[in-house]
Amino acid sequence: MRKTILLISICLGILLLFTACAKEAPTPAPEASINPAEVAALDAALPSNAPAIDNPLSPDIQTYYINFLDAIDLSPIIFVGEYMGYEMTDMGVFDCSFKVKEVWRGDFTEEVIHYVSYELGGGTYLEGQDYVLIMQRHESLFYEYPHHTIIGDMFIPVENFSNSLMHGQPLSNHSDEVFEDISSLREWVLNAEPPEEKAKNFTWATDFPTVVKEAELILEVTITGISIEGTHKASNVYLGEVLAFVKGDTYVPFDPETSNEIGITLNKGLEIGETYLVLVNRVDATACFYIQSSPVSVIPLSETETIEEIYALVASN
Repeated sequence: MRKTILLISICLGILLLFTACAKEAPTPAPEASINPAEVAALDAALPSNAPAIDNPLSPDIQTYYINFLDAIDLSPIIFVGEYMGYEMTDMGVFDCSFKVKEVWRGDFTEEVIHYVSYELGGGTYLEGQDYVLIMQRHESLFYEYPHHTIIGDMFIPVENFSNSLMHGQPLSNHSDEVFEDISSLREWVLNAEPPEEKAKNFTWATDFPTVVKEAELILEVTITGISIEGTHKASNVYLGEVLAFVKGDTYVPFDPETSNEIGITLNKGLEIGETYLVLVNRVDATACFYIQSSPVSVIPLSETETIEEIYALVASN
């Protein structure tokens, strides 16, 4: 039976069925997009004993709800934040801002955390009020700043902790541990083991010695089309014909049943039919597409000086 996860959280480009933020009155939000790579990643992380609920819209699908303690175990970032409000993006996505008041878990330096959301959840955030945020973090070459999502559709107000919700129900319905107040939750989080930090599949470096070293594959690729046009990110998933290997000697086709084209998430603006030298990494061990490995990993063949530098670096390693 095919399994999916409904963890109203993750985004962009991970399952993005998010909880939307409002100021005082809820505002309708558009349907979420689904990122298969994020579905697979969450499926692998989901506890084996997560309760399954039949999906009435599709008999061959089960929906899995994680409980509150599992959500804490899966979240690398937990903090108390003051809700500052939201902005609507051009694509109708809520970009909600929280001023960091107290960090319970996570190594980050932002004073403001951005929570990207598509749909309304069980509670309404009020400006100036404090909330406990139990979050996943999503960094990308194609985001202006890191995006965050909430696992499990949680709504935890600090001043009215008894009104906390998960999956639209009282928090106590989804927790094996009884938390009487914010202090008991804080103590639990501080004593719990955080998840292992996930390795990034890209680097922010812009010097070519580092970029070449960090890239899994370096290829000459002719862009043949766009498989997925980006909506809330500055990238597309392009299809391409591999003309030459500069580093590495094999790749996984995007759809091996129909063609040998490679699928790569790259900056928008590439020309169909043009050939580029691209430095890429596989999204993860099971993915059928790749991702640009750095901010400078797409080079037109006309930039001969840069091309020659990269070929020389590969030859010297």
